[in-house]
Amino acid sequence: GARMNIEAILGRPEHPPEIETPLVALRRHRVLITGAEGSIGSALSPLLKDAGVSTVATDIANCDVTNREHLADVMAWVNPTLVFHLAGAKHAPGGEIDPLMSALTNINGTANVVREAPPNARVITASTCKACDPETAYGATKLVAERITLNAGGSVARFYNVPQTSGNVFAIWDDIPADAALPVTGCHRYFISLAEALALLLWTVVLPPARYGIHPGEPRNMTEV
Repeated sequence: GARMNIEAILGRPEHPPEIETPLVALRRHRVLITGAEGSIGSALSPLLKDAGVSTVATDIANCDVTNREHLADVMAWVNPTLVFHLAGAKHAPGGEIDPLMSALTNINGTANVVREAPPNARVITASTCKACDPETAYGATKLVAERITLNAGGSVARFYNVPQTSGNVFAIWDDIPADAALPVTGCHRYFISLAEALALLLWTVVLPPARYGIHPGEPRNMTEV
């Protein structure tokens, strides 16, 4: 569809931190990305490669994080010093229908990444605002994934809703004819842009191991958006 007006959705100016500092630091690393074909991974991977960072991008076809033996082989082959763990079951409705699938991917998958990563490697796990006081099975699985990562000395990048990712409400609205009414729930949601999400991921590399987020501004009423 038409290029979305990100700042109209955010309800504020877009404010991604500069990324040159972490990109320079990343040139010392061998990076493995899981879930590299997802919305965030497919933006992160070329960004790292263009900056001259040694990067191996994997997705479920060549690195299934739920298969520990397979993952061990990939880790041995790449021998990363840094893992951006982006692979996950990310859709909340799917987690309500099949919570076990969400748990196997997000909890067991993260535990496998942490266990099979080389001893000196740092794991950075992508998470979600839905992990805070989770109301959904999906959010609960991501909260456990966060704790597994943090206990292993890794970092967590906790995203809010990113409008430019697959399967979000804007993609659904985009497919509705222009003269039809948009289905909308009058709830409130926090948003960050794709550029802000990428900058957050990169900065977790140079900041001490912890859980980080980008300030999303005020919650947005979806009827207004």
